[in-house]
Amino acid sequence: MDKTPKFCIHINKLDLENVDRDIIANLDKMIKTKNENKMSIIEEIISVTLKYEGQPLKCNISIVFTSNKMIRQMNKQYLGIDRETDVLCFPYRDKPPFECDIIISVEKAYQQCKIYGNTFYQEISILIIHAILHLLGWKDNNDRLRQNMYNRQKEIFKKICFQF
Repeated sequence: MDKTPKFCIHINKLDLENVDRDIIANLDKMIKTKNENKMSIIEEIISVTLKYEGQPLKCNISIVFTSNKMIRQMNKQYLGIDRETDVLCFPYRDKPPFECDIIISVEKAYQQCKIYGNTFYQEISILIIHAILHLLGWKDNNDRLRQNMYNRQKEIFKKICFQF
């Protein structure tokens, strides 16, 4: 039996009862859509990001889609920051096989897609790329690092095969 770690992505939804139904419908469509290789959009985003960064496709990643309220609570509890954010990444293993939890506020993503002129799918994709880059050690805690990370996100996003 092969004990090589596999490419495992787990997707959950938490505290979305009061989130706009259109946002949930778009999220569900994104989760269910497959490419010609039977990969979901989310799996492809993670795969492309790891490959672009020269990393093997060995990971166990949990993505939780949640509300602004819940991500604010988590941001305060775990990082001591009492405000909403778009994405949090909690790495447990930052070398292959990678392990992390990614928390994404679908409400914040929806707000940001309107501000930045992206579709909802594009915004979620960018947030997933951002989280994976954090998992791989990228930092964005000053202007220079933030710009470098932003530029890398754009490069990776261009490699995604899905047409949104």
